[in-house]
Amino acid sequence: MALQLPPLDGPAILLADRGAPTHAAPDSLEGFRLAHRLGAHGIVSGAWRTADGHVVVRREAGIGSLRKRPVGLLRRDQLPPGTVGLEELLAALPEGVIALDVADDATEEAVAEITRQREALPRVWIRHPDVATLGRWKTTAPDLRLVHVTRLRHVTGGAERLAADLRDAGVDAIDLHVTDWSGGMVALFHRFRRLAWGRDADQERMATELLRIGIDAVTGEHPDRLADAARQLGTG
Repeated sequence: MALQLPPLDGPAILLADRGAPTHAAPDSLEGFRLAHRLGAHGIVSGAWRTADGHVVVRREAGIGSLRKRPVGLLRRDQLPPGTVGLEELLAALPEGVIALDVADDATEEAVAEITRQREALPRVWIRHPDVATLGRWKTTAPDLRLVHVTRLRHVTGGAERLAADLRDAGVDAIDLHVTDWSGGMVALFHRFRRLAWGRDADQERMATELLRIGIDAVTGEHPDRLADAARQLGTG
């Protein structure tokens, strides 16, 4: 049975992009925990399945500074020390929201299996730029929470058509760049019962404006600035 969406009029979710990368190593367990202490409700990063079937949480798909080797071709024990596994992150943030960019079917299936086993599905969101792919994942796993990540300039047919497509595909939310959002745009997607996420809000004024127009989730690399913006508006 499909999960119900959080209320559209509920408080916005504050998501730290890669943890707290200006204070700790990006995608590190220390950074993820610090982001929570600074006021974030969760984190956003990427998920990759290793050659031996583990899921690790990191934005980059490749390992190494020059000839990057894809994570998918490496075993878990071949990854750099400090690489965070999904199970480890779920344990470290037992109540935090975790949003993950997922590139392929194998990783999506592995993420879904791990989160089901740990009864964490309600707080894990899977993100992808292709609506058809997300719709296919929803068909095979209707209990997943899914987010379409795009820019308005890439939308063909208009925002209203996209909102209808997301509704029909069962995609729960749309993530647009902070500069793509307006109050009217938020209202449009809410009319189709889709959640509105705004990303790259790295200045407090950006987060404040997104929160002011009714955004449902806001992401940025400075969790303290997100928390300050929410507090100033009385939503933190």
